Amino acid sequence: MTDSDDSYMKRGKAQVLFNYLPGNTFDYTGKSGIHRVEGINTVERSDLDVGYIGRQVLNKVNAWRSGDYGAVGFPQYADSFQLVEPREVTTSIYPLLFRCTTCERIHSYQDTHELARYNRSLNCKNSGCSGNLQQHQFIFVHECGEMRSPYPGQCSRCNSYDDWTFETYGSQRFRNARWRCLNCQNESEIEAWCDCDLPNSRMQLAVHRASSAFQPHHITVINIGHGSAADASRPRFGKKVFAKYLGLTTNPIERIDLDSRRVSDERERVENQLETYRDMHESQEGALADQIAQEIEDLEAELAEMDDGDEPLGDEVAGLIPFLDTEGDVSQGGQQAVVDVFQYYNLTEQLEQRTAREIILEAGSDTPQSKQRRQVRADRLKDQFEDMGIGNVAFVEDFPITNVVFGFTRINRDPDDSRLVAFNEADVDSSGNGTPLFTDTVETEAVHVELVPRHVVTWLLENSRGNGDYAESLGNAIAESNLPRGRECPVPDSWSTTTVASWCDRYGIDAAATEPLSEWSESAIRAWIAANMGEIPSFEQLHVDSDEGVDALTYFLYHLLHTYSHLFLKHATQLSGISRSSLAEFLMPRALSFVMYSNQRTDFNIGALYTLVESSLSDLLTEFKNRGDDCVYDPVCSREGGACHNCLHLSEVSCVHFNRNVGRDFVYGSKAVTERSVEGYLGVSSGDS
Repeated sequence: MTDSDDSYMKRGKAQVLFNYLPGNTFDYTGKSGIHRVEGINTVERSDLDVGYIGRQVLNKVNAWRSGDYGAVGFPQYADSFQLVEPREVTTSIYPLLFRCTTCERIHSYQDTHELARYNRSLNCKNSGCSGNLQQHQFIFVHECGEMRSPYPGQCSRCNSYDDWTFETYGSQRFRNARWRCLNCQNESEIEAWCDCDLPNSRMQLAVHRASSAFQPHHITVINIGHGSAADASRPRFGKKVFAKYLGLTTNPIERIDLDSRRVSDERERVENQLETYRDMHESQEGALADQIAQEIEDLEAELAEMDDGDEPLGDEVAGLIPFLDTEGDVSQGGQQAVVDVFQYYNLTEQLEQRTAREIILEAGSDTPQSKQRRQVRADRLKDQFEDMGIGNVAFVEDFPITNVVFGFTRINRDPDDSRLVAFNEADVDSSGNGTPLFTDTVETEAVHVELVPRHVVTWLLENSRGNGDYAESLGNAIAESNLPRGRECPVPDSWSTTTVASWCDRYGIDAAATEPLSEWSESAIRAWIAANMGEIPSFEQLHVDSDEGVDALTYFLYHLLHTYSHLFLKHATQLSGISRSSLAEFLMPRALSFVMYSNQRTDFNIGALYTLVESSLSDLLTEFKNRGDDCVYDPVCSREGGACHNCLHLSEVSCVHFNRNVGRDFVYGSKAVTERSVEGYLGVSSGDS
């Protein structure tokens, strides 16, 4: 990082990625003042798949493109990006607004060339004063992405340019500040107007380091080589991903043939038997050989009468996941589902995981007493998993996470209130071409948590029996959901015939068109969840609304998983001693999975999460269940949604959804003061599933 004084300031890549990008300002170390980033020396990341990452970026950008403010500078195609890693930052002094520490007069300059030419020494130019100039910290920003240095101009009364002072009259509010002419006491508003195409052209005065002055936007991906075929918008790729996820094939994704047919169990039995007899026939003679030959003939005849197998694999997947049954591009919500499941595949199939049970059983000495203690702990953990609806907890030693910063906004963050600005190719010095995406990859330790799909569906069904609008909306969403081919609407095995009849009557379902959830396979349940979870907006608070919101299935499922993730991370920080800002979440909602990982950028893992799994996971789950619903701000917190900085909120860098769409009632159940009536996930017995 360099400046005009040739002093050098070192920062890590992660800090550069969010705090030192083109268009941002920062306080330089020492007495060098405030600087603006002008450019970045980078290296191209050829090890990452630009097409895969670029498509995910463009999916995010579409939220702005469809809004009133738009997005500027982004290409139409994913391969028009370049992935770069920052190495060195070039900066210049900014803003160019100074005050004399002696006479308080303002000195402003149009650019750094004017400053260097006329006042390199930064001394007051007022006659009779040679005081030192001190840089002001204020800038003008606009929703379009524009940033300007304040410039008072000419006094309308005495025509002076050089006698202004920045007058606050002791107020901390910008709206009370004025330019005041020391020559004639004339006052003028501190204002600037942007010449962009947005309707509100008035710029906002801000302290340069204010969070609203520069807001970078990023995505997070699991960094595993994907290849050019990893396009979530293509139905064929989506079918391969789901064929693997649903257990319809044992082949890796890149070797899946969607035109192949799965052999039925009966055909496979006959083929295996036929192969055995053929091997036997080669080594036999006489009457026994003739007998075996007859068996072979009978089996061949039986095999000839059978069909070649089930329907083609691609058609089988489309019957389970309806949004993949298309010739065009997959819907936006469908693409999110494909990405979720593909990330889950990368995590579970491509990376080495060790389950919590394995870690506990392998830790410690090999004495009989030690083995017995470990077995008791492992069995206790199994019981806790079953009690809390957890399918698995696994440790990942080298979790390869990549952060990708793709643009920035000013003043506001949301697509409805801001314009997203891409970084310019001229901002970077690299060997590549295209709109730059700034990346940082780190391999860190992580904990992967999966919920039990069957338990989740039971929880949804139980909540549809409740009172109020949320239960009604959820029941209707279940009744209208896309069922896997050949399946009827599921109901918990614990429901009586009367309960089933009442529920069916409430939602207009023929009771004969239902079946016990126990008759659904794991694949069918996973398919139903993934197929019916709608698009999740990245920047909005979810609400149940058939016109502008999301359906109740999506609302309940996302709130459950996101809340579970926050609670797990919160209790992990309390037991491990790691600060909340040092851990982050990675969600895969359609796979009912989340990852808690260390976001500390170091070249080594300190082992805190491994120790947590090996020694304290049972304690974490106990605290989670018994204390997770406590909040010092209750009953107010529960009445306002059951989520605040005390009970659920994480740091901004840790949460994928800006602490939105979480609520304790989804895990623990609603309290009397809560507006929505929800039965908690922990309150649903595993026996009901």
